[in-house]
Amino acid sequence: MGCKVQEVVYPALRFCAVANAWNAVNTLPGELDLAQAEVYREAEGVEHPLGGRWLVWPDAVWWERPDGRFQPSIFRREELAGVRWERVEA
Repeated sequence: MGCKVQEVVYPALRFCAVANAWNAVNTLPGELDLAQAEVYREAEGVEHPLGGRWLVWPDAVWWERPDGRFQPSIFRREELAGVRWERVEA
């Protein structure tokens, strides 16, 4: 499958967790320049908001979560043009 396995150790528990492309990371990949991103957030009044903001480049969309970590977005660029979203200044 091509997944990396990372061993996680707790005092009384030892298990392996699969690291994959959907895991949150502390920093964006180096090829993505935050200054070049279009930034979106959920519009006021959205039912069940996720929080955070969405960073959009021509070929990538990342979600900056409310906890400050990043993960690839499940939303595509074209989906962020709907009424649920508003573009904001970075």
